[in-house]
Amino acid sequence: MDDRTDHLDLPLPHPEHLMIEDVLRLREAFLKLDAVVSRRAHDSVEIAAGAGLTGGGTLRQSRSLAVAFASQAESEAASASEVVMSPLRTAQAIEARLASEAEAQAGEAATRLMTPLRTRQVLDEQFLARLASQGEAQAGEDAQRLMTPLRSHQAFDARLATRLATQQQAEAGLDNAQLMTPLRVAQFHALQPKGEIHRLARTGNVKLTAAEFGRFIDLTSGNFTQTFDPVATLGQGWFCYLRNSGTGDITLDPYGSETLDGLTSYVMYPGEVRLVLCDGTALRSVVLSAFYKVFTTSGSFSKPPGYIGFEVEVIGGGQGGAAGKSGYQQGGSSGTVNGSAGGVPGARRQAFIPSGRIAASITVTVGAGGLGSPAALFLGSAGVGHITLVDNDVVDLTNLQRQIAHTTARVGQPKVVSAAQAITAINPEVQVTALQARADAALLDTLVPQATVVLDCSDNYATRHAVNAACVRHGKPLVAGAVIRFDGQITVVDPRDAASPCYACVFPPDAVFEEVQCSTMGVFAPLVGVVGAIQAAEALKLIAGVGQSLAGRLLMLDGRAMEWNTMRVQRHADCPVCVAR
Repeated sequence: MDDRTDHLDLPLPHPEHLMIEDVLRLREAFLKLDAVVSRRAHDSVEIAAGAGLTGGGTLRQSRSLAVAFASQAESEAASASEVVMSPLRTAQAIEARLASEAEAQAGEAATRLMTPLRTRQVLDEQFLARLASQGEAQAGEDAQRLMTPLRSHQAFDARLATRLATQQQAEAGLDNAQLMTPLRVAQFHALQPKGEIHRLARTGNVKLTAAEFGRFIDLTSGNFTQTFDPVATLGQGWFCYLRNSGTGDITLDPYGSETLDGLTSYVMYPGEVRLVLCDGTALRSVVLSAFYKVFTTSGSFSKPPGYIGFEVEVIGGGQGGAAGKSGYQQGGSSGTVNGSAGGVPGARRQAFIPSGRIAASITVTVGAGGLGSPAALFLGSAGVGHITLVDNDVVDLTNLQRQIAHTTARVGQPKVVSAAQAITAINPEVQVTALQARADAALLDTLVPQATVVLDCSDNYATRHAVNAACVRHGKPLVAGAVIRFDGQITVVDPRDAASPCYACVFPPDAVFEEVQCSTMGVFAPLVGVVGAIQAAEALKLIAGVGQSLAGRLLMLDGRAMEWNTMRVQRHADCPVCVAR
């Protein structure tokens, strides 16, 4: 008794499950079920004839039914409505509806059924009809055909064969339509300057050809003439570096009537470095380092091209005649410096400095206080192209006694911002980068490699050593200054010279010194101006490449007696900073 017999109204078990009650209820349920079964057995079911059935009547009268099954033809024709289908006939009717290969490929029957086989056959047939031939693949003009991997490979090879660069095209590097193979890339790379410029030392003339592309040609001997291949052979974009590191005069002589800087020839004096370029029609050059030459006899020379301005340093005047005066004077617009001396001529030294060298330089000044103020102002007034100032402090009223770059109006401003304003007020064409930050190793490793020269104007021992280590690490010259009370000192660290000592050679990093700062120990204010100005002077000398720097010397100033003393210092064999050079 469940939800299927609810309509029979059968008695349910006693709620307290009393046996006597359950037996009576069960008897009553059986009686009701017997009545239902009896009634159902005597009901008649009428079966109508037709639709494949013959006979009819009621089931209780033992009537028989005759079934008319469809034939195979009737099942496949699907037109008879008076017969019934057996499972066999149904299978045969389905099979009759399957499309043949021809019907599948024709794609016209709307009542046929497709098997996986027929579907694949149709797709194969349609696909094969769309496949491109080798000729169509290589032509690359048909937009309806399909490409197989084979055809794609054939088309790629055919078109690639016409697009591959020759070795000459690869080495020239001018064609923007041809394609490069690994071999051609290697051939092009072989001609390019590598990480470090390849130096070739030569003691005499070896004609410069396309093979010297990007090379550094060091001319180390005396007087000779350096020749060139024709411009057409060198090709547009060709360049090399030339340095006269010898003692003689090198005459640069282009091919035939061709010109270099508009001249058929001119002299490269000792010390000069030039970048020589080919523009396809002529040779051009840029002066990278100025020459240095001592003239010991009277005579004249012509200023080579590429120099905008120059300096003349005279050692001794002529003897006899106008005694004590230089016989050299700048000679008009021709750029010729002529000189003569009466009697026995004295020694004369002539040095040319490109005016653009200072403008192209980059300085990094660590500290914008007592030393950094005058140093930065003098660098700005000299026309240094880019000055970077690093200092984490702000301007305080107590700073103004000695830090001349700042004013009362800028109290509270970052010192680097205040100093930048002062520099710009003197020379607005100078680019100033103001960094309010501590000069730690990470920042120094970013700034120092870009610098022409670094100035340490800090006021603490740790920063001085950090700056020194960074300059040695990156091979950049350093001008270090310090002042306390009435004592000042200046030195130059030049890692470019293997014998030059660094700051740590003189003041070991692990030495114990009393940490003294101007803010706590006091300083004679004019002294920081003196030392800062000398730092600027040393920096400008290093930039211009003139004179002798303080490298290997410690210059000390006693402000009480106003006496200068110089102490020679040497590189320390056990210096922990220099050992890594």
